[in-house]
Amino acid sequence: LNAYLNNRLSYFKTWLSITLDAESAFLQSCSAYKAIINLRPSKSFQVAEQGGKHAGYLKNRLGQSSESLLSEAKTLRQRAAEHQAKIAKRIGFEKVSNDPIIQARAEAGRIKHLEKEIQNFLEQAEIAEELARRAAAGGL
Repeated sequence: LNAYLNNRLSYFKTWLSITLDAESAFLQSCSAYKAIINLRPSKSFQVAEQGGKHAGYLKNRLGQSSESLLSEAKTLRQRAAEHQAKIAKRIGFEKVSNDPIIQARAEAGRIKHLEKEIQNFLEQAEIAEELARRAAAGGL
């Protein structure tokens, strides 16, 4: 029995060593991949650059300084956080009806509206940050 247990323990130690080495290699490759991803423009920027959603926002910010764009991105992210707080604290959720079904629909509509604005603010912040990165690199 001892020989069997020692054999299994040895096998387990070998398996664990290989697993940990593989996990370490995987995490290092993930870090490298994330670094490469961070160099590419965001999807929001690519869509705007091709004339899609936020194309007007992008066009209106061409030529602005990197500092101005970063300040705008910071403001947009703050506005997104304010909207998230409105959802969490139920700010602006006035009573519109005594009927619980109608009230629930009104609240769902308010949440949907705020979530859409949060998404737009964050997408525009990504665009401003990408423009700032390009402006700082002299690419505008």
